[in-house]
Amino acid sequence: MNGFKYHTLGDTGVHKPVEVDGKFIILRKMSDIKKFTIDAIKNAQEDFELTQNDKDHIINALVTKRELFHEENLLFLDEHNPPIVKDTKKVSLIFFSNKYCEITKDEIKVKPYSDLNGAIYKSQVIDFIIDDSISLICSDNPSEFYEEDIESLMSIIGYLLHTYKNPARTKAVILMDEDNGINPNGRTGKTLLVQAIGKIRNTVWKDGKSFNFTNRFSLSGVDWDTQILAMDDVPKYFDFERFFPAITSGITVEEKFKKEYRIPPELSPKIIITTNYTVGGEGQSYKGRKIEFELSNYFNAAWGPAEKYGRLFFEDWGEQDWQQFYLFMMTCIQIYLQNGIIESLGVNIDLKRLLQEAGEDFIFFMNKNISLNQKYDKKEIFEMYVSKFPGQAGLTQRTFTSWIKLYATFHIYTITESHSNNIEYFMLSEDKS
Repeated sequence: MNGFKYHTLGDTGVHKPVEVDGKFIILRKMSDIKKFTIDAIKNAQEDFELTQNDKDHIINALVTKRELFHEENLLFLDEHNPPIVKDTKKVSLIFFSNKYCEITKDEIKVKPYSDLNGAIYKSQVIDFIIDDSISLICSDNPSEFYEEDIESLMSIIGYLLHTYKNPARTKAVILMDEDNGINPNGRTGKTLLVQAIGKIRNTVWKDGKSFNFTNRFSLSGVDWDTQILAMDDVPKYFDFERFFPAITSGITVEEKFKKEYRIPPELSPKIIITTNYTVGGEGQSYKGRKIEFELSNYFNAAWGPAEKYGRLFFEDWGEQDWQQFYLFMMTCIQIYLQNGIIESLGVNIDLKRLLQEAGEDFIFFMNKNISLNQKYDKKEIFEMYVSKFPGQAGLTQRTFTSWIKLYATFHIYTITESHSNNIEYFMLSEDKS
């Protein structure tokens, strides 16, 4: 260790105390410096010529004078701002205790840290000895071994593990259950999948059910070295639109008794959301910010990985299991680098969204009253629906029209909207594209 220094986040002008261990940077807090200083005074040997009374006096001053450890005083430390090694558009890096792996679309190389030009955050290093032979096992065309749905999921895992971010193309990954959403049960392995990603990338978890957008400390815990932000088990009507800035424009973090600071988009974590429902929102603004994937109900509350494999994931693994796991995850990165995100056709996403937003009564009404290739007055159809199902308190014409669009999406219909003499019409027809 080379003592405490200060480190700056990119071009933001935001500083943090760090310790330096060769190529590794360890993020610290001012409280760490305070504790280190107090411990040093307590343990000072006689050659410092400090009496116990002197020590008590100095320690009392360190404890009571908060301004001594104000963040503005960081600049009195030496600066340490070597280039931080990051993933690039075509290369992803995974750091282990002994060496690091360089993953491209064509190969995986195990390299010594002496080859690394720059520094890395110590928290992003996996405490594991990676085997040099892992580079000899990988395939130059991993996609050929996997079925389409598995390949889609692997490409999504690879996208999350590849920490390079193009703000114009960054999306949140949403994992949901494959069931129709009428009685969601969960237990399909969504959280286990996020835990697997967390074994590779530095992950901060947030409880989706209790997450409060109005709480300015809601993203506390996210730091410069955070690579994944996991929103676990978000509720039925999660306000995804409120998350748009965090997805594409960077993250603002505020912790108690500290100034807020912004992590720019290219350095901010990628976002993964798990839910038993669908995440609402239609239109290009929503579609451009999310990747949805359904996990089947192969596992359930009574039949999980422990029952199938006879042991717990991660906890009961040996060294060879971990070697295979890391190779698989690197293969996911390769599939992503080769193909980008491979879209899943999905099974019940559109049906779940339609049921969640509009409900079964609306589907019954549309099936019975709307025919293809016929033009309808939006207002007349809305009033007909409300008269048949009067329990729709607060339903607006605008919401009803959004339901029609969801209905069209589910049936793969084209919806044509028009207006004449202040009357708005819609027509559904088969999509011939």
